[in-house]
Amino acid sequence: MAYTHIGHVDLDIGGGMSATEAWVNSSPIALVAAHSRGGSTVKSRLDMQKRVFIDDLPATPNLDAIERLIVRLMGARRAAL
Repeated sequence: MAYTHIGHVDLDIGGGMSATEAWVNSSPIALVAAHSRGGSTVKSRLDMQKRVFIDDLPATPNLDAIERLIVRLMGARRAAL
């Protein structure tokens, strides 16, 4: 299943990280690029139903921030698909 790039997200997700870009498809799994203060960028899968990142991130994201990210991704997914 192909993912659709929804562009720049630019949302603080806690732990010194910001979600910078995201890709979605019709599944509950989104791909998120997260940038840390230290300068590294990692990509992680986000399970929007379970509200957890599947792949390790350099720091622990804030649960409230994950909720805000999911709301933004769900809206973008509806618009994009």
